[in-house]
Amino acid sequence: MPTEFWPEGEGRDFKLKRILQPLAPFKDRLLTLKGVNNLVRGDGDSHMRGMSCLLTGIELFPGNIMGGGGQPAGWASGPSIDQEIRRFLQSRPETKTRLGSLEIGISVGTARTLGPAGVTSAPISRSPRFRTRTTSLTSSTAR
Repeated sequence: MPTEFWPEGEGRDFKLKRILQPLAPFKDRLLTLKGVNNLVRGDGDSHMRGMSCLLTGIELFPGNIMGGGGQPAGWASGPSIDQEIRRFLQSRPETKTRLGSLEIGISVGTARTLGPAGVTSAPISRSPRFRTRTTSLTSSTAR
């Protein structure tokens, strides 16, 4: 399979292989990354660290969230790249928006998120049709 996936060549002149051919109309905006490894260690099993550290690149806090590998972990110990981008965009008048960030997740009971203001909890709607979590806006995200 890898021989049918990875493009040949580098830079703008790369050639798409069979598996990536459906993306040919977007070739000028396509970026494939090979050899990227998540070497973050710490609490949690490989899946927990991989998914949780994907956008942060830093270790998880210790905690009691149990992963499939039987090793507990906590929340990310720092902001993700999307939150750093949010912080940058919200600091500029020309890119500031009323809602600086939209955080969506899946949870049972009470949602806990690590956002710009730290760890917060909010009740989740019990509607079987649509479940949302609402948070109050702070002066830094509301306008």
